[in-house]
Amino acid sequence: MKTMDHDPLSPQLFKEDGTLVIRPVLGLTAYLADPSWWALQGTSQVLSTFVETVSPARLQFFTTSLLNSWMLLTTDQLSSAIKSMSAWALVSNRPRHHFFAKFADFPNVPEAGFSYTEVDPSRATRAAVLELTLPLETPPDQLARLALQIADLGLVYSMVGGYAVRWNPIHKRLAFNQFYLWAHRFVGLDAQQPEEMAWFAPAALPGSNWLTFVGAPLAEKREIDLKGLVRRTWKGPVTPIERTRGVLLRAGVTPTVGDLNELEFPEAYSEVAQHLAAHFVREPPPFWGAFMEDDGTRRWMQRLIDPALWPPT
Repeated sequence: MKTMDHDPLSPQLFKEDGTLVIRPVLGLTAYLADPSWWALQGTSQVLSTFVETVSPARLQFFTTSLLNSWMLLTTDQLSSAIKSMSAWALVSNRPRHHFFAKFADFPNVPEAGFSYTEVDPSRATRAAVLELTLPLETPPDQLARLALQIADLGLVYSMVGGYAVRWNPIHKRLAFNQFYLWAHRFVGLDAQQPEEMAWFAPAALPGSNWLTFVGAPLAEKREIDLKGLVRRTWKGPVTPIERTRGVLLRAGVTPTVGDLNELEFPEAYSEVAQHLAAHFVREPPPFWGAFMEDDGTRRWMQRLIDPALWPPT
């Protein structure tokens, strides 16, 4: 990943008032099965590990679905929030539907952040969601370790991790217009819409990237041979990591943004995507902005499967 002054992947501002709109990060999005277990136990464990990874001092802001703004957070308050994470669900002994909690170093567009959305399985057949965000300079192995921790803790439908974007929900159109420009050049740069994709995640894959985890609940529904993923002779540097509840596919030693201007098409990413293509979401929830034209979201989702579809000409 280039980090020069004229880096075309630098964070983008809304020129009229200087509001941060979108930034590239190292990101992991996990679509969680068995949301009751995650609400009562798993999420607090992941949060504890995440805070140790990024440093407690960095996560200075906090909000939940019970608040109408971001709040400043001291280190002591952060520690208390971690301890309270499971207690929130224990109040009624069931998950709170669409409850969310977010910790970040920068409100709305974090460089380091933790986001969790809870789901009551009696009210909706959708996944709960964990989204972890790390600064670009973070050693990628730390992202892989967090993915394996989540895989080992509980049931997960799927996970996608690598270079990704985080955008300001107040300026979705502007953010996705910028991502549309980036996506023409950087095919290894991922974007997830977790709240929308969570409805599809129990039945299909939300895409793939440097890290792609196929969980046992999804494998059973889609009849994916997890042992076959492990035994398969991959042509490129794809490493399958078998866990009790699924398989993590790591496409290369380190992630790449796949800079087409530098002829850096991510062949290992493409091999994973092509092998799993039949299990991708067929009609993904549409991105905003320029993606809404010419079937842009679906074509982008196919970029690693059929490079002829992307970028648009």
